[in-house]
Amino acid sequence: MRKVLVLLLALLVGSCGSNNYGGFATPADPTWADDTAREIMKSTVKIQVLALGESFDGEVALIGWSGSGAVVAVNYANEESLILTAKHVCEVPTYIPTRTRGVLKTLIHHTAIQTATGSVYNAEALVMDQMSDTCVILVYGVAGKPARIANEMPPLQGHVMMPGAPLGEMMPNMVPITDGRYSGVVPYVTDMGDVRQMAFALPGTFGNSGSGIYYNGEIVSVLSQGVPDYHHLTYGPHLSRIRFTVKEAIKDWHNL
Repeated sequence: MRKVLVLLLALLVGSCGSNNYGGFATPADPTWADDTAREIMKSTVKIQVLALGESFDGEVALIGWSGSGAVVAVNYANEESLILTAKHVCEVPTYIPTRTRGVLKTLIHHTAIQTATGSVYNAEALVMDQMSDTCVILVYGVAGKPARIANEMPPLQGHVMMPGAPLGEMMPNMVPITDGRYSGVVPYVTDMGDVRQMAFALPGTFGNSGSGIYYNGEIVSVLSQGVPDYHHLTYGPHLSRIRFTVKEAIKDWHNL
């Protein structure tokens, strides 16, 4: 019995001297997450949208909302950028509901983006994909450092990060970043056919819509949906649709 206890004690002491805690190996460089966070912050923007509407009986209202996005391409010569976000962030609403007098027909719709360093540029939607709820916005300015889009899906339970503007809270050099895990693919049926979404155990809320979701410093999705009563469960378009939408946007951009 004494030999068994000595052996167990030796194993415990040996494990304490290694790079394993609770059975999980730690990275050789513990600052890797910090370095990745600082890099993806440079590609993050806050999207601000204003819509001016008028009701049928003459009521006029100005309504605004915000979202997030990631820089995916920059033309330094023309000082233009492409921003990847969610379609429902940059979509022009046909009618805006009001509490008192029915609906407001949209008259003016304006989009601007704020970079991680505080610069503000005008922007407009270039490509929107209804099936995957993705959008690429053309920005009239250099909006940041282009992020890489992944070629492969992240592994199950892979560690992901999401920088953005939750509740619109993003200021110069202050970009909130949450992290979590990739949970897997969720198939569901829509009017347009079968759509695959990626599920994440990743905190997100209003204002995070369109936030880039990164694995190993590369975009694998953007935040598209969440659960109101449980903000730690979020969803985004499948990586294949992300790559398709960005490629189509770059084609259109070159043809402008």
